[in-house]
Amino acid sequence: MSRDAETLKYLQDLKDAEDFFEFFKIDYDKNIINTYRLHILKRFGSYIAKIDKIEPSDIIEEYKKALLKAYNDFLEEDKESKKFYHLKKEGKEFIPINKLIKF
Repeated sequence: MSRDAETLKYLQDLKDAEDFFEFFKIDYDKNIINTYRLHILKRFGSYIAKIDKIEPSDIIEEYKKALLKAYNDFLEEDKESKKFYHLKKEGKEFIPINKLIKF
């Protein structure tokens, strides 16, 4: 198995939103993640679903861009639209990447 294929396999095992941000080395605001984690991951999934099949080394960078875009969407939305995304801040919901995309 190539290194890129191993990296894609590793992505399937990530459990929390924080895991994805740490994997891609993206700085994040913990309050934003705690409030919008499910919605960020769902939007991330919709963005990566649109990525055509490309070389694995390129796809990792495209996934990183997609996660950053999904996160930034929630930083940039106004307060009125954010109220519809509010979730309980206590818990984390596990969403494996294979639920977000098909490998």
